[in-house]
Amino acid sequence: MNAPLLVLDKVEKQYDGFAAVKSIDLVVESGEFVAIMGPSGCGKTTTLRMIAGLEVPTGGEIRLRGKVLNHVDPWERQTPLVWQSLALFPFLNVRQNVEFGLKMRGIDATTRRAKADGWLERLGLEPFATRAVTQLSGGQRQRVALARSLVLEPELLLLDEPLSALDAHLVVKMQAELIQLQKQLGITFCYVTHSQSEAFAMADRVVIMNGGTIQQVGAPRQIFRKPANRFVAEFIGTNNIINGVARTEGGDIVVESGFGTLEPPSHGAPMPGRKVELVIGADFLALSRERPALPNVVPVRVIGEQFVGSVVVVHLEAGDERSLRAQLPLHLFEQLAPAHGEALFAGWQPENAYLLEQ
Repeated sequence: MNAPLLVLDKVEKQYDGFAAVKSIDLVVESGEFVAIMGPSGCGKTTTLRMIAGLEVPTGGEIRLRGKVLNHVDPWERQTPLVWQSLALFPFLNVRQNVEFGLKMRGIDATTRRAKADGWLERLGLEPFATRAVTQLSGGQRQRVALARSLVLEPELLLLDEPLSALDAHLVVKMQAELIQLQKQLGITFCYVTHSQSEAFAMADRVVIMNGGTIQQVGAPRQIFRKPANRFVAEFIGTNNIINGVARTEGGDIVVESGFGTLEPPSHGAPMPGRKVELVIGADFLALSRERPALPNVVPVRVIGEQFVGSVVVVHLEAGDERSLRAQLPLHLFEQLAPAHGEALFAGWQPENAYLLEQ
């Protein structure tokens, strides 16, 4: 078995006694696309900066192909970083920006021009080689920043929210380009983002951070459907979380909650007396005017809606100001056409819930 490309072993970072990153462990295999995400201040960018060599870990080790990098200078690491701001040099033209890293490594002019032009052609930037970067569009500048890093032929490319400054239509286009480029080159990507849609659309694995710690690592679908804890369940997707206590009823396990008596999923049924949290994805809730023939049904009232393109999130209230959310495809929402304040039924199959034990 080949050794992993990158290993973070009990890595931590403190600033004046404040722990920005708290003893995290992470293994990244060669050729993976790994996205790191979490709320502001969770430690994701600090982690990326430590991998890049812009911050020195307070504890633990960062290893690339088994070599400890903790005190290796950034320019010696072969781990270029594509910045959120892109950090292009405005006084250099496109080709000169792409050549810059090679020049700093002492590569001769003929070789570095040939390498730079090869990447400009590959990324569709050849017609702009002599143009000032200030005269480029956002998407073009993004590709220049990528070319400047990729021309160094790194094993590991680090990206810090590189699409955050782009318009929405450019984000989708650049996502597709990044995925295609990463697969073609086989370069390992570590990609920091605050955007769930970006992480889930592009990454092989997603790392969820909060409070300087890693909360969960897994494939996008696994994290979306089986969150490891309440934080992940609340942070990812549009989940409903129902608190309750398990008890027996007629030989079966049920959950007594503020929404009434509910049937939990059969897998991993809780022990009687245990506090539990049922996680139900909003897309699993069915809405209807007639009571549906489902094991779990809650009377609700429509209190609002959120139109997000092809889907609509319907905000519901279920007595005592307890809230639920249902996510419907736009065509089904239009068929139901619920009015504000209208009484409906929300129902779901027990197997579509996921159980968290407290």
